[in-house]
Amino acid sequence: MVKMNKIFQKRLSNHLVEMTKYLKYVFNDFFVIALMFFVGGLGYAYSGFLKQLSGNLWWERPVAIVVLLIGLQLGGLATLVKSADKVFMAPKEYQFHSYFSGAFIYSLVMGMIIDLITWFVLMPFLSISIGWGISQLIGLLLVILLLKTGWMAYQVVKLYFQLNHHMVMAFVTELVLPLIILVLALYFNVWAAALLALLITASLLYAASLIKNELLNWNYTIDHEDARMNRIYHFYSLFTEVPELSGRIHRRKYLDPVFKLLKRDQGHLYSNLYLRSLLRDSGPGSLYFRLVIIALILVLIIPNQIIGALMTVIFVYLVGFQLIPFYEHFDSNVFTHIYPVNQKRQLQNFRAIVQLLLLFECFVLLIAMLIARITIPIILITMVVWLIEGYVLTVPYLNKKAKQIRN
Repeated sequence: MVKMNKIFQKRLSNHLVEMTKYLKYVFNDFFVIALMFFVGGLGYAYSGFLKQLSGNLWWERPVAIVVLLIGLQLGGLATLVKSADKVFMAPKEYQFHSYFSGAFIYSLVMGMIIDLITWFVLMPFLSISIGWGISQLIGLLLVILLLKTGWMAYQVVKLYFQLNHHMVMAFVTELVLPLIILVLALYFNVWAAALLALLITASLLYAASLIKNELLNWNYTIDHEDARMNRIYHFYSLFTEVPELSGRIHRRKYLDPVFKLLKRDQGHLYSNLYLRSLLRDSGPGSLYFRLVIIALILVLIIPNQIIGALMTVIFVYLVGFQLIPFYEHFDSNVFTHIYPVNQKRQLQNFRAIVQLLLLFECFVLLIAMLIARITIPIILITMVVWLIEGYVLTVPYLNKKAKQIRN
């Protein structure tokens, strides 16, 4: 008989293989170079920010608490539970505790890595702002690792209860108690906070050990894992196609004036189809608007002008790269194959729509760069790069992809 922890190990192995498959698309040469510039720019800006700190200002401790609290909420429980488990694993429900033990350990390690990075970034800030030494910083690290352990243990406990009756308890355990402990650590005594965190974490670990004979809340467990994987897949969808994501169509009546601008004749048949589908589909359509908004925000908040301009170049590339695969969106629709429109016309229509959407994105980013007071020479150079990107994506690259699809 296969043990439940072996099942988790097998699923984890398959999960890591799947994630590795997508990561090779994320860390392509272009993105790695851009990421190096981005991290370097942020590091430079952070260094300049630290030099301006005078210490003992009222806002410094609250900022550190908020950052640590956000870091604590990142890296949720990865159960890798499947929808079919509700049926096929139901007879082994009382053995799932050993399965979740493996999920707890894996998730805790991933979560602690996030907290370690957060702590490492905050080290110079805390040293300058409140004058902490190495012993206090180590004490804070112990506090956040203990809090993460207790937080993760509570995620396991939640799998066995109907949460609609325990929302207050979840709010207190996941947010209020960590907030109190972090306030104690940064305003009073970090080692007293570590002791309190140890007691709370021990209590939560003990509670997690007592639920092995309880009934699993299958609906919550499956929904929780589906939501977690969807967040991961949405991130990967910024760089490549993700078959696991399925979109929904929305009416979006407010876009009707935009659609009326298109000619309704045989020569613009696919222009209408592509634009309506792109803007109404919750997949590529929502992704397009999210990327434009994120790029807009980054340009406005990044103090370094060159890094801000570089971000616009990256996001124009990301948007164009995401739109290109939509060319074959209608290939599975049998009715499009009987339209009296040849493939050359279809390609021309699609190219025009992609260029239109990229033009709109560039217009929004141009307005953002002007608001951010980026110098005119940098803006002009950036616009030239946009034109080159747009041409490469919509002419040679699109032609190559279309040829591969048709062959």
